[in-house]
Formats: sequence, C-alpha cells, structure tokens
Amino acid sequence: MLKGNIAVIGLRGIPSKYGGTETFVEELTMRLRGDFQFYVMHEDSKFFEDDYKGIIRVHSPAVESKSTSIPSINDFLNTAYMLSKHETDIEVMYFLGPDSSVAAILGRLAKKKILINPDGVEWRRLIKRSRFVPIYLMPTLYISTKYLKSSEITWGFAS
Repeated sequence: MLKGNIAVIGLRGIPSKYGGTETFVEELTMRLRGDFQFYVMHEDSKFFEDDYKGIIRVHSPAVESKSTSIPSINDFLNTAYMLSKHETDIEVMYFLGPDSSVAAILGRLAKKKILINPDGVEWRRLIKRSRFVPIYLMPTLYISTKYLKSSEITWGFAS
C-alpha cells in the first residue's frame, strides 16, 4: 500500500539524460516507487501525462530563452499546472533547487507539505543566465535573483 503522493518539480524530466538532478530523481523514484506515488514534471512540447515505470510523468512545455530554459518561470508554471490537475492527490511537493522555491508559494497556498532541496548557489546561476533572458522577463529575473540571494543569507550559506 502506498504511503503518499509526492510531486517532484524543478528538473527537465526522467529518464535521466540531462544531468545530476535528473539522475538523482530517477534513482529516488525508482527505489521508492513501491512506497509512494510520484508525479514528476517533465519538459516537453505540449501538456500530457504518461506512465514511466510506475511514475506519473506530467509533461509541460518549457519557457525558453535563446539557449536555455528559465527554471524559476517553468517551475512556477509547472506547479500551477500540477496543482490544477492533481491538487487532491498530492500531499507533498518536492522542489529541486532554490530557484524552484518561488513556486513553492503556490504549494503553501494549497496547504501542501513543501520540501526544497538546495543544490548550490542558485542566484549566481541566474546572473550567468541573464544574458539569455528576453528584456520583458528582466524584472522577474531581478526579483528571483534577489529572493534567492536573501534565502541563502537567511540560511547562512552566502559567501
């Protein structure tokens, strides 16, 4: 019998072919799929759902700049979509990386348990990505960068 339903947000998807975060999620979900039902966000060209080895993949399009996707915006949209489709099913929302933590606000408003997995100095990554961000998204980038920087200071990880 499953112990709970967990939504995983903040990655490109599984199977892992993008990097360490995706490998981590694939290993985690494969090892614990007998105990929990996982809903994993998966970047794609359109919205749909499928089953991947007992894991529900929730596909959604990614907002992208010239060379990369924009994680804070994608995670916010993915969280809204996940809640619109599975709000009554999901008990825990697991966000990968602090740039996903902005989206966690939606999960808190929906009264879900929130887990955030910090994996590095995210605000510096946003600064490096800024040259690829369209001008109309710069205010969002600025707010996200300030939020992430203040989060690290709050937790004592800033250098």
